[in-house]
Amino acid sequence: MQTLQPWAPVIAAAIAAAIAITFGFIQASVSRQQAKTAAAAAATAKSKLKLDLFEKRLEVFTVTKNAIDIAWKSRDFPTSNDKVFLSGTSGARWLFNEQIADYIQRDIWGRLVDIHLKNTISTESDSMDERNQARTERNELSKQLIKDLHKLEELLAPFLQIEG
Repeated sequence: MQTLQPWAPVIAAAIAAAIAITFGFIQASVSRQQAKTAAAAAATAKSKLKLDLFEKRLEVFTVTKNAIDIAWKSRDFPTSNDKVFLSGTSGARWLFNEQIADYIQRDIWGRLVDIHLKNTISTESDSMDERNQARTERNELSKQLIKDLHKLEELLAPFLQIEG
């Protein structure tokens, strides 16, 4: 035993070094696993963001499509639908781009308002000529809204995809 006594500090240092190296490897392994977990969490968050964005964009499309359906079927867009359309499309500028937002909020909205005006004139005007003219214009607006829907579907196609 006494022959080992001079070597005791060296053996103790070697054991301490071995333990430190072992714990170092364990810590490195834990760190790698944490990095993998963080990367997976980041990928999940990115997927969730894409899904949320898709759902918000789809909502704007659905509100617009429903408004066009109402106008097409009834040849009118009653003012009771204004709030639903305006609030449902209010975020279009941030969800799509300025061109699409303007198309929805200026062009389609303008035709929806016009179709309501023409329907009101076609039913309430005292002049038969004015009523007939308003009916003709209202019907043309209805046809244009269907074209608008097809154009909107084309414009939104790249935005209404989850992957990518």
